[in-house]
Amino acid sequence: MNGCLISSAHLSSQAGRICDDNRVPLVMVNRVAYQQGNAITCDNRAGGAMLAQHLLERGRRSFGIIRATNFSSTARDREEGFAAMLAEAGQEVSLRLDGRSNYDGGFDAGMQIAQMPADDRPEAFFALSDIMAMGLMDGLRIGGLRIPEDVAVVGFDGLPQSARRIYDLTTVEQPLTLMLRRAFEMVEARIKDPNLPQEVIALGGRLIVRSTSG
Repeated sequence: MNGCLISSAHLSSQAGRICDDNRVPLVMVNRVAYQQGNAITCDNRAGGAMLAQHLLERGRRSFGIIRATNFSSTARDREEGFAAMLAEAGQEVSLRLDGRSNYDGGFDAGMQIAQMPADDRPEAFFALSDIMAMGLMDGLRIGGLRIPEDVAVVGFDGLPQSARRIYDLTTVEQPLTLMLRRAFEMVEARIKDPNLPQEVIALGGRLIVRSTSG
């Protein structure tokens, strides 16, 4: 094997060490290895901050997060960026629920939120992925809540499904095409010259404002 690209959030970050031990250039796509390795990623922290700022500008003053079960660097950075921007504005995340990294987990979280007393329920939720956000929205609606009148929802990824009229989800779109192109360039360069230094490149995401954030 000449080089390796890894995009899965479920593989161990030890992959960087294993590839290094076998002198195989590794580039992780949208995930940063905790141990070592090269990476091309969306600037997840900045994206989380953009979403928090957007919700603050919309007048929201209480916030929740629908978390990913596998707390990869991607999920961690999104949550930390969101929380840090809120802290700058004197706000905080008052509720964190496990969305299990999938639609069903988001749906269950939505049903749980819909059963909360209105005074205890955050005004806005950031689901750390679009797929959880779409499940969250369906759970909230079946539970009798209106979006965004009762609860605002934002996601992250820019999945094509998020633009469907039934969701019309405010999200941060990752520059996936550019990320993949840069990842291939990075691994090819290290196949040619294994002595190149390790690097992590974060590319900016694009905030797409739709109806779910008010």
